[in-house]
Amino acid sequence: LREYRVRGIHTTIPFFRAILRDPDFLAGDYSTAYLDADRMERLCRDMGDPDPTSAALAALVHTYERDLAQQARPDQTGRDSNRWKWSYR
Repeated sequence: LREYRVRGIHTTIPFFRAILRDPDFLAGDYSTAYLDADRMERLCRDMGDPDPTSAALAALVHTYERDLAQQARPDQTGRDSNRWKWSYR
């Protein structure tokens, strides 16, 4: 994983590298509950501080996508609630 360099977008490679350095993982001491809340916090802390601009952009994209998904839900009548689509029908 050290050989990969992805520019422009963020990947999960730093997270997986942190897992591969984790002493419990290296010792084979893991289960399906390996990524509990405490370990996730520690692994993310080991990855370093996130770029505040990237974090803000990620939050913005998440909010935008959530709002789009909410608009696409049918209303109580079963019709698509997206009024833009209805204006062209």
